[in-house]
Order: sequence, then C-alpha cells, then structure tokens
Amino acid sequence: MRSQLAMTAAAVLAPARRLLARARGLVHSRAMARAEAALWLISCAAGGAFLWWLADAGLYQRRAAVELRELGADAGQRTPAPRLPAGTPIAQLTIPRLDLSAVVAEGVDDGVLRRAVGRIPASARPGDAGNVALAGHRDTFLRPLERIRAGDLVRLETGSALYEYRVEWTAVVDPGRTDLVRETGYPALTLVTCYPFRWVGEAPHRFVVRARRVESDFALGAAG
Repeated sequence: MRSQLAMTAAAVLAPARRLLARARGLVHSRAMARAEAALWLISCAAGGAFLWWLADAGLYQRRAAVELRELGADAGQRTPAPRLPAGTPIAQLTIPRLDLSAVVAEGVDDGVLRRAVGRIPASARPGDAGNVALAGHRDTFLRPLERIRAGDLVRLETGSALYEYRVEWTAVVDPGRTDLVRETGYPALTLVTCYPFRWVGEAPHRFVVRARRVESDFALGAAG
C-alpha cells in the first residue's frame, strides 16, 4: 500500500518537477540575457566615452600646436601675460626616445589634464631659471614615462624658444611630496604622474622624473 502511494505521488509530482526545472532554466537564461545586455551597454558606454575623449583631446592638441606656432611667429611683438587662464597652451613636450609628444597647458584641473599635460601653477614657466613642474595622467599622455631612464633627452618648445633637459633621476613617492615641485636652485624640469602605471582606480603613489636643463637652448626665430 505504501509503495503504491509512493509510486502514485511520484507520478503526480513528476510533471510538476519537470515544470519547475524548466522554470528555473528559463529564469536563469533570462537573468543571463539581462546580464549580457547590461555588460554590452556598459561596454558601449565606455567605448563611446573613450572615443569622445580621443576626439576631444586630439582636436585640442592640434589647435594648441597651431596656436604655439603662431605665438612663435610674432614672439617679438607680444608681452608675456602675468597670469594665463587655465587651458592656455604654453609649450610642446617631447621625449624622442619614448615617442612622447604632447601640448603643455596652463593649470592642472580635470579639464586641462583631460586634454593636455598641465603646468603646476606654483612652478616656473618654461624658460625661467627655476623648476618647471608638469603633471599628467598615467593612462593618457604620460603613459610612456614607465619606460623613461636617466640620460633621456626631454624637450620643451614654446613656439619662440626650445629648451632641452637631461633626465637625472626618477622616484616613486607619496602624494604628499609637494617639495619635489618647488624651486631647485638650477633650471630643472619635473614631471609628475600617478603610480603604478597599470593600477586600476586611484593610484596610491606618484612617479616623479627630474631633469636638468642643458646649455643648448636657442630662439626658434633666430634659427630660421
């Protein structure tokens, strides 16, 4: 009797179990489909944001390069402004061995660093006797600095003059080391970016490059 009841119950419950299994599979497949759609949308948004940045930064770099050339063409007729607005292009930074080339703009706010390498306002301007301190993002313009080494040539071209530097040392420091962008007592160039270079999220350290100006500066107008 008990065995018959068990068999009957099993027979009755079998369709319900099959229906439940199908329902679970359907729910799982729908959840997977939603997850895949969400990931696809996130990927599209991230790709679109990157392409927008690429276009925006590229357009700014091209316009700034033209502006620097025009600045050099009539350098003798202009008086340097005591204070430049943020985002004003002031120089072209190049490191030949690393194939690095980027416009340097005034300021280090988010808008500036999204489009260029920025000059830290408290530091010297290109051509001054002090320490020219520049900052940039590790995942855009200054990514090649992960391959820099002592002795590398660094150039700053303002449109009217070219200044050359030789890298003396690099260091990984805490973000609070603001002393490294202060006066050095000699014409210097300091580059600062976040570290590690491949870190995902807010990087915990800073990578600093210190270079000393060499005696090869010349006026571009005189060279022509």
